[in-house]
Amino acid sequence: MLLWLISAAGFPNSELEKAREEAQEKKAFASKCAAIRRVVSWERMATALTAGPNHDT
Repeated sequence: MLLWLISAAGFPNSELEKAREEAQEKKAFASKCAAIRRVVSWERMATALTAGPNHDT
């Protein structure tokens, strides 16, 4: 779900792929989520999602 949100929020594919790669290295679900959030923080995610489609990520 976090990877989908990163994509839907309009972050560059490079950040999406970095988050995906970081998550794949982890085994536990919580660790995967933490790895993704280290690439794209909740704060950046919330800003992007509330800013709408024409924003800078």
